[in-house]
Amino acid sequence: MPVRTGEHVAADEVCVSGSDDEPASDVQTTESKRKKLYLFSTTDIQTRFCLAFEMADHKDGFNATNLLKDTKKQAGKIPAVFISDGLPSYSAAHRAVFAAKNPLDKHSVHKRCLPQQQNNFQERFNGTFRRFQSRQHISNPDSPLIMGFFVYYNHFSLHERTPAAGIIIHCDDEWKTIIGNASLAARTKGARP
Repeated sequence: MPVRTGEHVAADEVCVSGSDDEPASDVQTTESKRKKLYLFSTTDIQTRFCLAFEMADHKDGFNATNLLKDTKKQAGKIPAVFISDGLPSYSAAHRAVFAAKNPLDKHSVHKRCLPQQQNNFQERFNGTFRRFQSRQHISNPDSPLIMGFFVYYNHFSLHERTPAAGIIIHCDDEWKTIIGNASLAARTKGARP
């Protein structure tokens, strides 16, 4: 029986450029050279399939409405449970996109004392993206490498287990479908893997 995506979704953000993780002595020099970029992403908890992502140049006041609309579109439904780290942008977007359509939908804020609602795997995904970003030196939010990372993350693995493995793709040629979808997404601005 195939796993259904989008029942339980987690959201988080990570600074992928700038000086958040650099020593204090380097902060002044890098602030002027590099602009901070933040990756906001949503992931299905059961399959770890990355449903949607968005890049922004600020964290405070970020409007997560488009991110959650992309999540709903990719999953094909409103999730039953939505877990975040408590960023106010997620609460406002949740009320606008998910709760308005499904009043039974639940938004849980990750707290250390509640192990059933942890956002740790989303934090691990953020670490994976940061390692990729640091190796590729991504400084442009429109870089095609970002889309390539998400296609690779969802569909390819050295260990034969990928987030997409739990999702059945009905097609004659899976490789052709994956490449075609990636090409289509690259041509259409705003499309997600």
